[in-house]
Amino acid sequence: HIMALNTFFDNAKVMSKGQVTIPKDIRQILGVESGDRITFIVEGNTVRIVNSAVYAMQMLQNEMHEYEQFSRRIFFEKVLEGKMSVKEIYDEAAKLEMELTASSYNLIFIYLQEHRKNQSELEVEQFLRQQEEILHYFLRCPQYQVFRWNVNCYGVLIKSDQDNVEKETDKALDYVRKICEKALEKMDWYVAAGKPVERLSMLKECYKSASHCLAYRFVLPQMHVLTEENLSKYMANQEENNQAAVTVDTSKVAPDVILDFLARGIQGEIYNFVESYLGGIS
Repeated sequence: HIMALNTFFDNAKVMSKGQVTIPKDIRQILGVESGDRITFIVEGNTVRIVNSAVYAMQMLQNEMHEYEQFSRRIFFEKVLEGKMSVKEIYDEAAKLEMELTASSYNLIFIYLQEHRKNQSELEVEQFLRQQEEILHYFLRCPQYQVFRWNVNCYGVLIKSDQDNVEKETDKALDYVRKICEKALEKMDWYVAAGKPVERLSMLKECYKSASHCLAYRFVLPQMHVLTEENLSKYMANQEENNQAAVTVDTSKVAPDVILDFLARGIQGEIYNFVESYLGGIS
């Protein structure tokens, strides 16, 4: 057999009944002995051989991880929609091994999507690497709780004290911007922040403000960091440039914007989209 670095190349003869003897060094790598089972995984024109017991354990771990992520998402959906009491929030958080105690909170949403369909494998790999880099940053910091919100969007609950919550929010926004600006031509990205609140029971209001800001990605696609402060400055400039406009100007309605929302938006964003879009063309 031939060995190059950590890659092994070995040969075996197929017998008349399709039987193959797995070479000793390959059996050692797989960790199988006589009587053990192996699994064949077909990927296009390539076939991988793995230890069945190890593979089953990996699949179980993946399923448990997916279930954990689903449970976290359902938990945050209930919290942000105001469907749980404070006691229920803490009880459920303890089951999910999440520490939520703080004197102030904020919420950001991070929207990440490949810039176009039919990207090359290299472009997809680069996108996934940048997404992983962003998520890893938040996952390793105890002041952040990360959860999957929908297919292209992650939520981050920021925990801090009243004096530093805005600083932690700005730090999170700046980090996402720093990573994503490197790949502006390869992916669509937006990050939106809510207004800080002092209690878990007030996260519903924080969620409303963050969702409202995120909906502006359809109306202002050139603005990637969406906060109430940034939007207020933009609207003030618009009013200065067009003070006479007080009603919706139907001539400014852009079908492409509406079609983009229908293609990429979700049901929960309809109200915020309509409000932000009509306000932008009035």
